[in-house]
Amino acid sequence: AGWIKRFMLIDIDIEKPSGFLIKQLNIAWILGIFYLTIGFFESAADYFLFKEERMIFSSAFYITIKVISFITFAFFQRGFIMIGGLFRNYLLKIMSFIMIIAILLLNGYDIISLFDSVEAEFIAGASALTFGLIGIIYGISLIRLKKSVGYISKYAGLLEITGGCFLLTIVLSFIGFLIYLPAELLEIIIIFKVIEIIKTKQTENSSALNQV
Repeated sequence: AGWIKRFMLIDIDIEKPSGFLIKQLNIAWILGIFYLTIGFFESAADYFLFKEERMIFSSAFYITIKVISFITFAFFQRGFIMIGGLFRNYLLKIMSFIMIIAILLLNGYDIISLFDSVEAEFIAGASALTFGLIGIIYGISLIRLKKSVGYISKYAGLLEITGGCFLLTIVLSFIGFLIYLPAELLEIIIIFKVIEIIKTKQTENSSALNQV
């Protein structure tokens, strides 16, 4: 459990050198873009697999997509675990970690479904309800960042909440997933904003030391 906390930056030391913090956030936004990009292939594959019961990619390629999707998402949300620690937004830390676990379970199910028959409709409904609820609470945690990073976190949070509400309806869940796309783009911008905040504080501290 200790190595997971260290790797996921759950107990991040806010006194760590700014270079370390910026490096971790750069990893987060870069892999966040990769996650969004591979999401188009993943969504297409899932649609044909569960709606039309046919594969448009080979099993090996589908599994590769799922594994890469989880890894990139985990590093993306790892950035928000760190941001939650930096700004003492504990709800954000908790929800980011929960989202990583939820994606791990969902992608694991998707891979298992290739080799074993499962209740696809039940799992799809349960996933929509689960991610809908998670999305709403995650959105609230993003809105709490408004004082620290500005209104962009409020807009990202409202999109997450709206998307989560659509997911809870199940029948309109596809709209929720579409709404999550601009939300995730705004979340990448939030990471940029935090990097700028860290750089600004670094400059201010350097100037203060030079004046002493």
